[in-house]
Amino acid sequence: EKAQAGLILENKGTIKNLIAGSAQGEAWDKTSAIKFAKDDIEASAAGLVAVNSGKILNVRNFARIDFNAKAAADAAVGGIAGALSGAGASVEDCLNGGSIGFSGTASGRAHQGGVLGANLSSAGALIQNCVNTGAVVKSNINQKEFSMGGVLARSNVSTTLKGCKNKGLVSYEASDAPGSYLHIGGVLGAGYSG
Repeated sequence: EKAQAGLILENKGTIKNLIAGSAQGEAWDKTSAIKFAKDDIEASAAGLVAVNSGKILNVRNFARIDFNAKAAADAAVGGIAGALSGAGASVEDCLNGGSIGFSGTASGRAHQGGVLGANLSSAGALIQNCVNTGAVVKSNINQKEFSMGGVLARSNVSTTLKGCKNKGLVSYEASDAPGSYLHIGGVLGAGYSG
């Protein structure tokens, strides 16, 4: 199994009314960060919640999150959740104010989003009334396919994205484009279904 990084590694229930990375709930506390302990391990997801199969409601994250490990296929990083898994997962009324980085190496597809990295398997997922104000920045090259978005980087299955906003910087800096596809969007990087 691939490594994951998060305050919560996997959610199968309900997480609500949580504030992370801020003493007063308004700005980063200048110390809170989520990243992998070692950068030479193969990893799949990073976020306040690495993998969400349940409900996340009214959660605010200000901690910096960095995917600093070797990315497994379809690796994902996001401010609230790295990836969704399981039918009907949801992220509602959430705010990400933390910067989202991708400094690790990636030889396959990878996804970086302000609120959510990727929804590759949670058919019928709902992402509603979420806002990103954190910077979503990548500065290293990916050899296959890379997607990034201010709210959601990539969705492969039916996903409802409703009432969401991105107010943060989305930036990809590299001397060469990836070997296959590069998707960059202010709100959604790539949506293949739903």
